Amino acid sequence: MSEKKGKPDFWRDSLWDAYKFYGEADVRYVQSCNRFLLKIFEQHLSETVDLILKLMTVLVRNGDVKMPRHFDITTGLPSLLDLEGAKDEVGVYRNWYAKHVTWPKDCVAGKETEKFGSISHDVFSPWFLTACRQLAIGVLARNVSLEVDVSATGGPCEVDEPIPEDAKLTLTISRDVEDYLKSGAWRIDEGPTENCYTELRRLPEESRRDYINRVQNTVDVHLINGMALADRIARHPKVSLQGRPLDPTKKHEEMLVRRMFGESIPIIARAMNDALLDEQKRPLEWPKRVIRKRTTRIAERLGFLPPSED
Repeated sequence: MSEKKGKPDFWRDSLWDAYKFYGEADVRYVQSCNRFLLKIFEQHLSETVDLILKLMTVLVRNGDVKMPRHFDITTGLPSLLDLEGAKDEVGVYRNWYAKHVTWPKDCVAGKETEKFGSISHDVFSPWFLTACRQLAIGVLARNVSLEVDVSATGGPCEVDEPIPEDAKLTLTISRDVEDYLKSGAWRIDEGPTENCYTELRRLPEESRRDYINRVQNTVDVHLINGMALADRIARHPKVSLQGRPLDPTKKHEEMLVRRMFGESIPIIARAMNDALLDEQKRPLEWPKRVIRKRTTRIAERLGFLPPSED
């Protein structure tokens, strides 16, 4: 059978049933998350890097991540970061939110421990905290660099020359971070695989036939668990993703970033008039109302607001 229309011949019924249940709904979600991540890094880079550095600090301090050789918590920038009494990632995020975010007023954040067989997995909310936490872990493992590119206007300036006082500094994320975000590596949607490779080893007294059957079953179990885990992480709090996908040209995510960090509705309307047009490219009659509606909708979808009852 065609993979697009029905069950592939080599898929077991249990895997096919799980796939039909979870489907590809997370594709829309991940696309929206990536647009938000790229905009928040673009418009509020220093604030976001500050969050990630503090998450790195608390992860190492609490022993969730082993102290890497290149990261000494007793020296350098991380040791200077004030965690303001935060005991874990949720505490770090709440402090960061209170300092930088003005809307929504109340911070939605939490941690639940999900059980997948014998493996426990911490699920953080909102997804933005999950994404930043995964990036922090990636930086600690040196899988991605958190370097920031700095450029200055008003030059030209030689490398050894001081930057002119009237120069405007521009901070941008490195290509490494941008590629990481676009890759969706923060998704953790393959499930808990810590013991998977061990389980794929052939046992001393195991026949080849029994080994192949067991490996096929093991992989299916991990794939099914991965879909379940992705569903719990991506929609936490639970938000329905049914209906038409968001139109990127309407810039829901950028409007949310602007509103979260204190831009008023009128300022957003003036700055984003190209996203406030009707199908005939005419200005909308009630742009401020549309901005409120779009930002509320995307804030609910991405977990910054609790989902509305309707």
